[in-house]
Amino acid sequence: MFKNYVKVAFRNLLKYKAYSLSNILGLSVGMTCTILLVLFIQHEMSYDNYHKNADQIFRVAASYKLADQNYELTSTPAPLAKILLDEFPEVENAVRFRQKGSKVIKYKNNVFKEYNTVYADNSVFDIFAISLIKGNKGNVIVEPNTVAISEKAAKKYFGNEDPIGKVIRVGDSRDFNVTGVFEDMPENTHFEFDIMFSMETLDEAKENVWFSNNFNTYIVINKNTSIEEVESKFVSLLRKYLGPEMESIMGLTWDQLIEKGGRAGFYLQPVKDIYLHSNLDGEFKVNGDIKYVYIFSLIALFILVIAAINYVNISTARASSRSKEVGIRKVLGSHRSELVNQFLAESLVVSFISLIISIGLIELTLPYFNQLVQKNITIQYFQNPLVLVIIISILIFIGLLAGSYPAFVLSAFNPAGILRNKNNSKSGIFRSGLVVFQFSTSIILIIATLVVIEQLNYIKDKKLGFDKEHVLILNDAYLLGNQIDSFKDEFLKNKEVISASISGFLPVPSDNNSTGVYPEGRRDEMVSVNAWTVDYDYINTMKIEIIEGREFSEEFGTDNKHIIINEATAKLFNLENLLGTRIKRFINNDGEFRTDEVIGVMKDFHFESFRTNIEPLILYIGDSHGSISFRTTGENIPVVINKLRDLWKKFVPTQPFTYSFLDERFNDMYQTEQQTSKIFTVFASLAIFIGCLGLFSLAAFTAEQKTKEIGIRKVLGSSIFGIVYMLSSEFIKLILISFIIAAPIAYYFMNQWLMDFAYRTNLSASLFISAGLVAMMITVITVSYQAIKAATANPVDSLRNE
Repeated sequence: MFKNYVKVAFRNLLKYKAYSLSNILGLSVGMTCTILLVLFIQHEMSYDNYHKNADQIFRVAASYKLADQNYELTSTPAPLAKILLDEFPEVENAVRFRQKGSKVIKYKNNVFKEYNTVYADNSVFDIFAISLIKGNKGNVIVEPNTVAISEKAAKKYFGNEDPIGKVIRVGDSRDFNVTGVFEDMPENTHFEFDIMFSMETLDEAKENVWFSNNFNTYIVINKNTSIEEVESKFVSLLRKYLGPEMESIMGLTWDQLIEKGGRAGFYLQPVKDIYLHSNLDGEFKVNGDIKYVYIFSLIALFILVIAAINYVNISTARASSRSKEVGIRKVLGSHRSELVNQFLAESLVVSFISLIISIGLIELTLPYFNQLVQKNITIQYFQNPLVLVIIISILIFIGLLAGSYPAFVLSAFNPAGILRNKNNSKSGIFRSGLVVFQFSTSIILIIATLVVIEQLNYIKDKKLGFDKEHVLILNDAYLLGNQIDSFKDEFLKNKEVISASISGFLPVPSDNNSTGVYPEGRRDEMVSVNAWTVDYDYINTMKIEIIEGREFSEEFGTDNKHIIINEATAKLFNLENLLGTRIKRFINNDGEFRTDEVIGVMKDFHFESFRTNIEPLILYIGDSHGSISFRTTGENIPVVINKLRDLWKKFVPTQPFTYSFLDERFNDMYQTEQQTSKIFTVFASLAIFIGCLGLFSLAAFTAEQKTKEIGIRKVLGSSIFGIVYMLSSEFIKLILISFIIAAPIAYYFMNQWLMDFAYRTNLSASLFISAGLVAMMITVITVSYQAIKAATANPVDSLRNE
């Protein structure tokens, strides 16, 4: 019987070629989109799941509140890991990481710039699934000045030589002995290292200081221990160890901190949740966001449903042409269940053919999809059971969802009524409802895309408070050593260079640094603010506006004891007489402070993401040679870069030359939003395409059903425009209804999305009107072809056919 169902299904596919092609194309594209999005979602959800006992691994995060300032940090004090091991029986193991930025590494005459570097305790190999290829796991980075490197780094540095025992130089001052090689880390981890230096190398790792948070601490807890059990002990631990230091440095006891509404605490983050659920200060890299996983899950489902709706609409529209077939089958004794099975079989056959085509499309488009989402996703049908389950589920879901309604509607026809052409199906209303659902979803996606693009344009066009354009950054300027001033002066001689500044910090998040400060005489109000070391030319080069007082100047000779604060700092301390205010600044872990005098107030400028409010900031003169910023005219940029490279080779020929542009580094903060915008655009377009396929077929069917009416109208003198309007008006009404439904839904969800930004665009009516007009235009174009075709047909032929 099943074989017969399949034969009839193929016969009907061939009989109605145009409709079959529309169904198969729509389902193929829908399945392709859905499977690609499901692969992306699966990849996002897989982060750090591969570690052994991943459910027992947690990161200790820090949460502080001082003077109404909240701080959420990934970093903790250096001694925390040891104390947890010694005093918390629930903790089985612990490891610390210390991020110290990029490193220049030399081996013989080769020089490399490495960005994925970290200092780590040797227990990293016990806690995380980092497999050693060479070296002794028990002591690979136990000793000072030892290093473990990734397989990729080993190949890059040493080729086919054995790396063990080789000595690499880091910067210009320190040699490290290679004692281990580990497998390259997978992409789906919230941290990624190529170089792991021994933690014992760092003096600060041995300090018993609780007032400084510089170390990422991870712990393994016992299987039968809950998070709450461990977290409940953190308050007493902090009171015991942080309390005395806080009182010594801030003049505040623990109880006084609490009374003032302050807070100091630790909490645990499951390692498997960090990538999608954490966005704290000090993350190893830009994490994902669980909200986008939910959004893309909905998009995947909607696209699949839109594709299925096409099938339902076309099948029910064709009901009249198949009604006599149903009537004859019923007269000849077919049971309703047999008819239902027949139509479901047809649906499953169409779904199966669509799935085969979809798999081919996935293989073709996966490389481009990876570029779109900036991932390296692979599809292994038989090695990954989940992929097979997803594919089979989609096949069954589409087959049953798309086939159920037509099957039960057609099989319910009255045979007597069918053969007399008296069946008056109400399926037209149902079809209209499905079209409204399709285009409501598509309009929501269009609005979402426009809002994301509008927010990105808002970020791009908003005045930042400094000028990020045409600023060329020489990275790793510290490698110039004591030649750095000469280098700067030499390059300033170029006509394309306007000004230059040597500094340790740039107005981008990755360069932030904070320290404790308070107005003199108000020690109990100490808070942590961003503090940047700059030179005398920094404010001029960055074009930062001074609204009160003056900028730094060498003419005064005392500005190394002065600071400039931003408006946020002034508001934080509620300072009235800003100029001349003396500020105490925390300078080392021994509890020492230095006193600086405020000589200027700069207008607040954005150096963090627009998701956060502008934070307090102070600038001070000091020796920090991380980079040199050159403000250029913006002309002949390639020539300027070549001149900079040539001068670098002249000063330090053996050091690697790297540069960047300030605007590009600032825009890197919004990679997630830019990526989201592209994904929305692509999949909104595909959703509309799938919907248009169904609309095209429905328009053809409507024109076919009204052949006689069109012929009579033309004979009676109706214009082509009048007939086109008659056929199109019904669909235009459906689009208007779709817009009325979609607009408030899109407004609600996109307003929620924008709430994540402290600085955001407005949801203007023009955005929604534009989306509605786009949907209307697409509908008119899609329907008009069939309408014009019907309107220009010979009416005599129409009436003769009827």
